[in-house]
Amino acid sequence: MAWSNYVDDEVARLAAPPFIEDQGERTCPACGRRTVRQYLYRSLQRQRPSLIGYAWCRSCQRFAGSTGPMPAGLTFDDPLDGLTTDERVAIERDLDHFFRRLDKLWDQGVLPQTVSSQRL
Repeated sequence: MAWSNYVDDEVARLAAPPFIEDQGERTCPACGRRTVRQYLYRSLQRQRPSLIGYAWCRSCQRFAGSTGPMPAGLTFDDPLDGLTTDERVAIERDLDHFFRRLDKLWDQGVLPQTVSSQRL
């Protein structure tokens, strides 16, 4: 089974409540199983730091990705922080490998990430 994108209304349902408030697994709007996970990382490739996020369902292989400005006061740990930009790009090209790697980190208890927001 190949990975496919969530459709717009599914993405909207995934966003409530925001993952920043609850990093645990949540119910998939496509298949109904509680197997949706999330991963965030900082990108420094642009002029301003960006926040890249992925949400994926390990059951039905649907996913959503997003990119936006790094919110002020947002902090989180990143178990893949040591990757170079080229290594990260290579991993993300193969979604099956990428999400399997992230699932392994979840199964090992490394993910979900610890996320906090301190509004300035």
